[in-house]
Amino acid sequence: MIKCLIYIKMAKQIKGRKFRAIEKNAEDAPVKDIKWEGEEVAAMSDTKITQDLGTGQEIVIRFFEFGVNEEAFKQHTPTTQELFDAHRGGMEALLWRDGLKPHEAIEPRFMFSKNRKFYRFIITAVPRIGSVMADKPLTLSQILNKT
Repeated sequence: MIKCLIYIKMAKQIKGRKFRAIEKNAEDAPVKDIKWEGEEVAAMSDTKITQDLGTGQEIVIRFFEFGVNEEAFKQHTPTTQELFDAHRGGMEALLWRDGLKPHEAIEPRFMFSKNRKFYRFIITAVPRIGSVMADKPLTLSQILNKT
């Protein structure tokens, strides 16, 4: 499991373009076709990564990687939400063990490996009240300079 600490700073939100989509033949839904409306959202900041002073809340980024059960996926390909729900308890337990709790302001991210044999959830977390973090927080520029 990869661990790193970063600081985040609030950025200005930029209004994005709106879009519409139709989910045809939706399963387990009260209607056959579901109409969706959304908006692409971006953020802009005047601060460059090299100017990051390390102010803001400490955020821990955790990666949880799982192998694909190919036989189960052949019978039913689960949605991202179904996969997340199946692993949520275990991920929260591992975070809790390390004195962390999920940071709900930042949504988890999901990725498949290139060969689609593994998938990964990227979860942001914050220290629980009273927890002491053993790792030294790093700014984004410090993290980028390490690589």
